[in-house]
Amino acid sequence: TGIGTLADPTALAALETWDEGAVTDVFVADEPAGGPVPGHVAAVLDEATGANVVTVWSGWGDGCYGTWIGRTADGRVTSFVTDFMVVPGPA
Repeated sequence: TGIGTLADPTALAALETWDEGAVTDVFVADEPAGGPVPGHVAAVLDEATGANVVTVWSGWGDGCYGTWIGRTADGRVTSFVTDFMVVPGPA
């Protein structure tokens, strides 16, 4: 499908309670979102915990992509960076 997904265990547990129709309505758009990040979807799966899933197009297909985690000095997660290998390296 060419879609990258970011989620934590809490979000995945919440997603397991959804039926197929709800998943399709939220994550399988008839018209993919445009804008600065094509295909971007950010959905809150559980209002009580704020658990969410973020999806983006990964470029030209499925594969394995390196993801780096940014942390604060005390170890809290602050960011994720995934290289979908769609931008050429330096010449």
